[in-house]
Amino acid sequence: MRTCEGKYIRWSEDCVWQSFGNAVTILRVSPPEQGLIPEEEKSPGVRLTAGGKDIWELCDGTRTLETIVHQLKEEYEGDPERIKKNVETVISDLEEKEFLTYVETPTLCEEMTILPHHFVTWDDNVIWNEIEGQVLVLDNETGTTYEFTPESGEMWKLCDGSRSVRDVLSILEGNGVINEDMPAGSFVLLMKRFIKSGLLMVRDPQER
Repeated sequence: MRTCEGKYIRWSEDCVWQSFGNAVTILRVSPPEQGLIPEEEKSPGVRLTAGGKDIWELCDGTRTLETIVHQLKEEYEGDPERIKKNVETVISDLEEKEFLTYVETPTLCEEMTILPHHFVTWDDNVIWNEIEGQVLVLDNETGTTYEFTPESGEMWKLCDGSRSVRDVLSILEGNGVINEDMPAGSFVLLMKRFIKSGLLMVRDPQER
């Protein structure tokens, strides 16, 4: 475990996230480096509830551990030492799994947002095909091939630049792809992941 004393804590550049009520789901954009994380902990994502989400939202690169602990002590009732221990544990765990990082100077890190009226389209560097219902995407720039789940593939096919995010989600809901198990926010999170990976681009309507 690396010490974060006196350092500023910020979200990793290699992850995206989406709030779901009182919880937040975080996805890693690319796989963790081999050998740094135990095999059983190499999850592509993590879900934080309640207190964990509150801690995560404060890790925007402008606060140290001490500042985060102080702020949460003011917001939460309970044993201050227990609050401090919980914050330290959550932050340490997320840093070890590469969802958080420590920096020497305050550097504001802004959350990626996709608005309903934005249009999403395939990046110029990718080519893709559907083979027996399986969507395969090749990033020509990196040479990386992606195999999508059926749900991801259905969303991908709609992201041709002619539809807004709102339209894409509406079609997925009408087709039953968006449901209780896969809410709309899950597909917004996937869009963020694809954008961060360089597979999709987002445009404002005025740019079309």
